[in-house]
Amino acid sequence: MHGSTLSRRLPACARVKRSPRGQIFRLVTSHEILASQRMDLFRLYSEVNGTGIVVDDAVKVFVEGLRDPARPRNCAPCLLGCLLAIQPGPQNKDILCDKFHDFWAAAIRFLTLDRTSEAIEALDAWMSETQCTCPTDSTLIANLHRLYMLFNLTSKRGAYGSLAVLVGNLNIIFGSTIRTVKAVQVANGRHKETLWPTSPEDLMPYGPHVTVKAVMMWASFLGPSHGPEAIVLLPTLMQICRSLVTPAIVSSPTVCQYICNQGSKICNSVSDTRLSDDPKKRDEAIVYFCADIKLITDFILTLTTQCDLSSAQLKQFQGGHETEFFEFISQAVKLLESPIIPPNDREEAKQWAKHLAIYGATLYIMGHLKIPKPLLHPTIRNAIDTSINTNMSPARTLWLLLNHFKRGQICCALECPESFQTASGAFQFQRCAGCRVVVYSSKECQVRAWKEKRLPHRDICKTMRQVMDVGGSQLDNPEKFMRSMKKAKISDAVQRECVVWLTRLFKMKSSPDGNVAVDKLDGGWFDLSKLAMTSLLI
Repeated sequence: MHGSTLSRRLPACARVKRSPRGQIFRLVTSHEILASQRMDLFRLYSEVNGTGIVVDDAVKVFVEGLRDPARPRNCAPCLLGCLLAIQPGPQNKDILCDKFHDFWAAAIRFLTLDRTSEAIEALDAWMSETQCTCPTDSTLIANLHRLYMLFNLTSKRGAYGSLAVLVGNLNIIFGSTIRTVKAVQVANGRHKETLWPTSPEDLMPYGPHVTVKAVMMWASFLGPSHGPEAIVLLPTLMQICRSLVTPAIVSSPTVCQYICNQGSKICNSVSDTRLSDDPKKRDEAIVYFCADIKLITDFILTLTTQCDLSSAQLKQFQGGHETEFFEFISQAVKLLESPIIPPNDREEAKQWAKHLAIYGATLYIMGHLKIPKPLLHPTIRNAIDTSINTNMSPARTLWLLLNHFKRGQICCALECPESFQTASGAFQFQRCAGCRVVVYSSKECQVRAWKEKRLPHRDICKTMRQVMDVGGSQLDNPEKFMRSMKKAKISDAVQRECVVWLTRLFKMKSSPDGNVAVDKLDGGWFDLSKLAMTSLLI
């Protein structure tokens, strides 16, 4: 995540500080602010105004102001003053999620309401000109406005309205705070009733399709300089509302195209700025490039590793833009591994480049791209070679498959479409006590899967339990997992048996009709190994 939109409008003397590691953090970023800095902010405010603002009062103004999300009763500067006073973030997320349900509900209703571009422009004009009409202490309203004005919100990346600043900050807040809740507990109803959100529906009050559309409308409104801040909300939704929101993202005609176009603009911008004679301008462009590309990488990584996408869904998401997307990834990887990245950020940038290269390899293989491999960036070329590696060990493939199913939130019974988020009795979702790998939405599904003629679980449960007893605690590290298999003398034949069964289950669950050609594979271990890699290494 990168800094809040508010931070970009601070004067140069106050806007940026450097941490001991040399990284940039912004004074008013909801998820990066330090407690001491937050206290300095309130101390400064108290000195200037002779008073402080109670968080409860700021929350009350915020909620009342957005009571009608289509026609707010407070202007954007006032609501931004509320955010500055509340300062939601990971440090106080438990208090805020426990005590201020109305704050989160009002914010998400405002962000995800179905609006046209014309409606957003009208809202921008309204919230810039309206006089606050909430029946609240006028002194408090005045103090909130003064708190907002302390920061002299002028942007070096172009004039920006206070509504855009408000929307950018709200998205950052959700991305940094709500994303830290335990998704499974929210999905299956075991999340504490006192904490927000209590269910996936709390995050999507108007439904998944309207929510995704609203996010993309805000991204368009925020423009090329700040658009990535709008999509911060999507990885949060994918993590908590996985099976509900993924179809909406995949079927959206704008998400993939926006990511591709925005990513290309970000790369072109920093490439053009490298030619500038102004070192300050170059450094600022690189900071924003790193911040924005990290948001885009986070979206791609979440979509491809946590949403159980089938090949058909991935193709639907790309919508014929594989070549353009691949060109963006190639440009981004080249920049992330170039000397322009500050030395203290290069290690992290290499990780982003690696994640993008893996997705690029997937596009190259699945899209049958005609670009000669010698012309590809070495990192992408290595990812492609890894994806089609015929010598991958059984243990490595098994590690990939086990991780996939341990992350999964979909019932493993072949004819059951339910997930943690969609099942009416979601609290009944349980993992098989034997193998500790597959999950079922009900006892009936577990019994049916145990005797399923096409792929009976009873044929593999005991074998997978043997594997999990040895390597179940090492699934976070492939090298340790493989060493544990070798040390316990788990034979390649046993590992291959698990790989065959899990690969068939994966492909059967991915196929719309539940049938799959995996039973007709005649290439033996090579085909199954390749199938597992190209399906899961994304």
